[in-house]
Amino acid sequence: MTSEWLGRDAPKDSLRQHIWSLLVERAAAVGDPSGHIPNFVDADAAAERLTGMPGWLDARVVKCNPDAAQAPVRERALRAGKAVYMAVPRLLNERCFVALTRERAEAAGVSLADAATHQVALKIGQPVVFDEMQPVDIVVVGCVAVTSGGGRTGKGAGFADIELGLLRHFKRV
Repeated sequence: MTSEWLGRDAPKDSLRQHIWSLLVERAAAVGDPSGHIPNFVDADAAAERLTGMPGWLDARVVKCNPDAAQAPVRERALRAGKAVYMAVPRLLNERCFVALTRERAEAAGVSLADAATHQVALKIGQPVVFDEMQPVDIVVVGCVAVTSGGGRTGKGAGFADIELGLLRHFKRV
């Protein structure tokens, strides 16, 4: 396993390696999952199921992480007219989220499918500070493994936890 985040928690490292290996073994990964929040076969179907859940239906603002597996979620949010906040990878500056809307994508001449990719979202999204953000109604977070009780393990860097902590601190979620 190659990941710059290794060595912080040996049991979680072992779990991640096990899950990444299973994804490859079962041909469930799209691309190499190692070291990442994995993209997976049927991510689109998972996003479609999400759109029927009450929390989704009521949401006007969605926070979604920038990983490839969540691109279908971001696209569906844009199609539904929801505002999307996506974290800037590694939370590099004060404007550590970009705001993306269907109108912004259309004004940029970009399809919603393309706008939902993290590369394009970072180009056309509006960088924002917390004071400029609307309250977030639903948070979608990718993971490497999840328990039946809702505990999650990511790739090991802790960025999803930091993002949620910041949103809570600034009373945006």
